[in-house]
Amino acid sequence: MSFVRDRFPKGGKKPIGVALGLGLARAASAGMKIPFVFDPGIVAIAFAFSALIGVAFGYFLARRAARPDRRAPP
Repeated sequence: MSFVRDRFPKGGKKPIGVALGLGLARAASAGMKIPFVFDPGIVAIAFAFSALIGVAFGYFLARRAARPDRRAPP
């Protein structure tokens, strides 16, 4: 649990990263001359997909590392 506390401290730089990402997306869309539309649903789907990938790969890597003989095939 300390990993989670150390990795994601309270009041971290999350708002700065979100603002920077949205600003860069707006600048890129202006440069490409396409409209910038912020849709919270798309952001939620992207976050959920990223979290799912992280949890899945973390689980399978931890499961593999926990095997008694790491050289043995599954």
